[in-house]
Parts: sequence; C-alpha cells; structure tokens
Amino acid sequence: QGQYVAVGYDILTSHNGYDWALVDHGIDYHRTLNRVRWTGNQYLAVGEKGATLISSDGMVWKKLPTVTRNNLYDILIHEQGIMATGHSGLVLLVN
Repeated sequence: QGQYVAVGYDILTSHNGYDWALVDHGIDYHRTLNRVRWTGNQYLAVGEKGATLISSDGMVWKKLPTVTRNNLYDILIHEQGIMATGHSGLVLLVN
C-alpha cells in the first residue's frame, strides 16, 4: 500500500515511518483502537467496545456496525476470511 497506519485514540499515517500525520477521519467514536491491518484491499481497525473501522486509503474511514460490546484486540487473515479476536476468546468473522 506504500504507507504506514498507526492507531490508538487517534489514527496516524506515514509514508516513511518517520514523519507522521494525524488523520481527520471525521468519525465520532471516542474509543481506543487496538489494531490496524491491511487486508489486501483495505485497512481494518478494531478496538474498544467492538469498534470496527475500514478504509481503502488510510485517510477516509467508515465505521462498521458494532456487533459486540467486547473489546477487540487483533485481526487475523485466514483462508476462511478475516477475523477479529477479542476479550474472553471472542472471535468474529468480519467479511
């Protein structure tokens, strides 16, 4: 994809890993994001209370419907699809 994306309370992007810019994503979610991953055609970010965001370019983000109130911690890409893992062993198929 040619850029780095970092998440936490904010979303940051960088083209060189040294200079970072805050993304004005325009989403009012007030939740910390724990993980972001390039899935092959889009970025997927997951976090507190089921927060799930997607972006094709790392700059414009869309909030997906929340299907759990559990915290999500990681993203796995598997032959059966994209999965988010969370609190208490929760595994969600994100496709």
